[in-house]
Amino acid sequence: AAAGGVVDCSLQELADDYNIPVEYIIDRVLELGVSLPVHSTDLMKDRLTTAEVEGMLAWLTTFDTHDVYDSYSDRPVLEIAEDYGIAPQHMHTLCSRLGIFLAIGLDTRLTRDTEEQLVALLEDTSNVISSSPTSSSAQSPPSSPPPPPATPPAPPG
Repeated sequence: AAAGGVVDCSLQELADDYNIPVEYIIDRVLELGVSLPVHSTDLMKDRLTTAEVEGMLAWLTTFDTHDVYDSYSDRPVLEIAEDYGIAPQHMHTLCSRLGIFLAIGLDTRLTRDTEEQLVALLEDTSNVISSSPTSSSAQSPPSSPPPPPATPPAPPG
């Protein structure tokens, strides 16, 4: 079976083999209905059926890896936090409140759409967040409704 050796791979190994961001693989796994949390170290066989693995292999060969990389930010969430003077634990809490799943923690690179939404929110509320007490429970939620999580681009076809 084409999926034979792949089922024993971790999501990170699959991403490395196909030279695409692991966040893209995790986003595709989540689209298949796999429940959170999903980790880059999860084995394909533990998270997907054989048919889902075979489907994933089929679409892994149908797109340009440059297009996939272009659909994700060049900087991890931690760097965005640093750019806006946000403490890492506050950024993690904010992403959680906004429904942004950090697949590999603060090292996650978001889709460009999600990054734009997060940055817009940070620009609107950076003074409030950076001046809030160190306890994240004392931080009030944003006054505007959070943007919905952006859906990563679907593979062509």
